[in-house]
Formats: sequence, C-alpha cells, structure tokens
Amino acid sequence: MQDLVLNYAQEGDQLKPDMLQLDAFVRYSCPDTTCRWKDQGGQHCDTNIGEHVEGSTFETHAAPSDTVCHWDGCHYKIPPTDVANQKGLMALHVALQHLRAIPLCPLCACNLNQPPHLPAKRLPYSLAEHFTSGWCVGLANCAVEYGKPVIAPNTTLKEHRLYNV
Repeated sequence: MQDLVLNYAQEGDQLKPDMLQLDAFVRYSCPDTTCRWKDQGGQHCDTNIGEHVEGSTFETHAAPSDTVCHWDGCHYKIPPTDVANQKGLMALHVALQHLRAIPLCPLCACNLNQPPHLPAKRLPYSLAEHFTSGWCVGLANCAVEYGKPVIAPNTTLKEHRLYNV
C-alpha cells in the first residue's frame, strides 16, 4: 500500500504538486475545443485542447510565476496573500477551468474532484488522501490480488456514516 502511495502521489519526501502532470490522471470533457491562452504577444494558442498532452506532460501554458490567468476573457488572479504558496495553482486553474481536465484515480478511475464517499473540498483530492480514505475500490482490489490487507473506509465524518447505516 505504501509503495502505491509513494509511486503515484510522492516525489521523494514531497507530495507531487500537480497530479495533472501525468496523462493517466486526466480525462478531457472537450478535447476538440480550441485553446484560448494568449502568449506575451497577445496571440492565441488556437490548438485543440486534446493536443496539450505530450508524452507524460499536460501543457497548461501557465508558468510557475504566473499570478494572472492569460486565458482570453478570464479575470482570475492569485490573491497577493497566496502568491508565496502559488506554485502550480495557476496551472491547476487553467487545467480545471479552461482545459476542462478531470483528475482521475489511476486505480479506480473516480473523479478526484469529488471521489465517492468523501466530503466536497475546494481543490481535487490527492491520491494519497484518496488511497488512505479507504474508499478506493481499485486499491482494495490490488491489495486482495496481492494478499495484502485492505484499508477500512474512513467512517469518522458525518458524510461517511450515512453510507454505513
């Protein structure tokens, strides 16, 4: 189990900042839609959103230092209070809001924006959170297949108790 968490959700001692970097985690709701990101010269990207996957990289155009979204017509800005912690935040905004990428669990294919049986939250769940919640059916199947213990679903939250009545 720990090997799976380390493999999918961590780089060394750190959680991966942006799980959307791996194309295995992404499904597009509109791959043929044109990208409206504007470069420094004011030119639009104009390629299909589905073409923003190159190997194992998901291209959002957002630089680590971007605090303003350059998508045509978008007024999203990272608040000055969050700038110090903004690494990957603009890329996540562009991917989710404009490119309509949906982060998926590679084991059970659930939408990590709102995995089953977990409460809603502002940002997508990390794989580590999803795996350790005990609600990943794919991880449970892997554990059974390899004769490892299965994590019991977390039932400490009110929302979880509803499923265990």
